[in-house]
Amino acid sequence: MLEQGVYRVMMDHYIESNGFVLPAKHSGLTEGANLHHLARIIGAKSEPELLATGKIAMSFFVREDDELHHPRLKSLISKPKAKRSEQIEQDSFFANSSQDHLLSIPFGSSDHIFWWAPSEEEIQSFANEFRLCNIKAEIEQARQVAMQPTARPRTDPRTFLRNRIRVSNKLIEEKLSNSGVTILSRESPRFVEFIAAYPRQADIQAAWSVWGLIGFDDDEALFKQLTVGLKKWKLSNEWARKEAGTIPTAAQFLNARQWETDPRLGRDAATKVAITTLSFNGTDESQKGAL
Repeated sequence: MLEQGVYRVMMDHYIESNGFVLPAKHSGLTEGANLHHLARIIGAKSEPELLATGKIAMSFFVREDDELHHPRLKSLISKPKAKRSEQIEQDSFFANSSQDHLLSIPFGSSDHIFWWAPSEEEIQSFANEFRLCNIKAEIEQARQVAMQPTARPRTDPRTFLRNRIRVSNKLIEEKLSNSGVTILSRESPRFVEFIAAYPRQADIQAAWSVWGLIGFDDDEALFKQLTVGLKKWKLSNEWARKEAGTIPTAAQFLNARQWETDPRLGRDAATKVAITTLSFNGTDESQKGAL
């Protein structure tokens, strides 16, 4: 059972990465790139591990004459029909295209797969409508859900995404309400955006009190400085090594004016800060090279 479980996971990863591709004629699965590709997926390196990988993989295929067949695909391959052949092509395209559509959502039936790739303008319009969300993260999460055939949206993916974002907004609104933040906080979209982006959701009432003393709502430049400062700290090595509960609360971050100090950033993180937008969620005020 353990062998079969490991093997099934291994094959699922293989099919997801390569589509429905069978080994070429006159070549065994244990020969050449196929075995080594599968071995890399599960981390097999030594000769015994490679042999074990080959044994498990070979047991999953059936040999007919000089060809190897996958049991799950045998009915589609051994007796191909026009519609089923098209299905293989569609599913192969679906499996191989996910990495080419980083912010795209697949939708439609299993026979006909379409991609919705929102433009920057569409992303911006979603961001303006739902200010509490990291819109690109929501699109990626929606794409991951849609990659599962049983959960793939059959209707307009914009509606599918809006429903996900509304749920996300509602959860944040409830968290603000349960934390004792008064209705006055609703008068400060900047505060709500800051709290939604801050990695530690604790003691929000205290953060609201400090916020009013500093005056971010009245000073655009100061708010932009806070925006960039928080982005740096979220990408910093120091915060990355800490558990969420050990990061300073939002009130402590504001009161100590920690956003005015520069944390230590790796090269990739520094580049990301420099080229991304100045909003907390990376959805508005695009100013490349701002740093």
